[in-house]
Amino acid sequence: MISKTVEQFYSDISDISMRLVRAHGLTHRAPDDQPDLALFRWMDYRLRRVNPQPREVLKSSRFPIDGLPSAVQKALSLIEARFASGDDVNPYLSKGTINNDVAHPKQQNRTDGLWADWGIHHFHLTTEPLAEGQRFSKRSGWLLFAKMYDDAVAFIDVRDHDEDFLWTQDDLLKTFISSWPEQAKPFRITTMKVESREQSPETLQMLRSAGVFVPIEHGGNFYFGPGGGITTAATSTKVSVACMNVRANARRIATWLDMPDNVLRVELRSRGVENPQFSIGCNEVGLILGEMTAPNGYWQFTRSSCQDASNPMQALHDLFLPEWAAATLIADLESKQSA
Repeated sequence: MISKTVEQFYSDISDISMRLVRAHGLTHRAPDDQPDLALFRWMDYRLRRVNPQPREVLKSSRFPIDGLPSAVQKALSLIEARFASGDDVNPYLSKGTINNDVAHPKQQNRTDGLWADWGIHHFHLTTEPLAEGQRFSKRSGWLLFAKMYDDAVAFIDVRDHDEDFLWTQDDLLKTFISSWPEQAKPFRITTMKVESREQSPETLQMLRSAGVFVPIEHGGNFYFGPGGGITTAATSTKVSVACMNVRANARRIATWLDMPDNVLRVELRSRGVENPQFSIGCNEVGLILGEMTAPNGYWQFTRSSCQDASNPMQALHDLFLPEWAAATLIADLESKQSA
């Protein structure tokens, strides 16, 4: 049986998730009796979004790619410069980042299967400037496939959008493995025997849509998908794990607050508050811990860069509400208040 504080925190997380979904203009069709899906919807977007910051651009063995149209080569150079300088590259991602929905009735519209399975993003290559007021660039017939890291981006290949079964062409993953074997090593299967079996792109697409894990064979070894895989609900396993971590950290905080001798309860008792009622909220900085009956009874969550990433308050803050998300949430609230 969970405590009232845990229940309150779970409800707070769901409420903030729905506000984040709306503030960031994300499609979400969940029924009213499934508020927890808002967290899944938010975390799918939060993990797929690319945080604007300078990154070293690394290129696979496929580069330089001969035969690309000159306009595509120019667009490739432009997006490379954007990555290197830390400019925002999210306008060049798929519109699925905002249109995919974990509650969508069609499984293929619940997440980006390529990203969820193999951890590969794709970017539209265009030389046209982003139109004023537009969230996305002009769509392109040519796509850059890349794997994102905090301080680097690995360019894997450039492919034609009209290629058949493009999202399940396993040579995308094989190129990544060949070009960066050390980065691929953690995903190599060494603790179980896997039967060698040729998988066509058509078969891979069917199995991925059904949430079936398919190991990829390359160079005599088998590999898990670096993206973490697809669940049987056709959603991202990585997102599911992130949601569990959000709730687990919220529960750890609540469990600590329920202890009679924790420092916050001692402080509140000194103010005459004997039975505090805690909740999680947010302000322009990020998450706050509030006490609903005491004046000025709130404490700002810190982030992991301040002290210790193992601290559940910091871990929850970093994972659930990064600074860019908090800024958008507060700006949306202020615009509604002034309307």
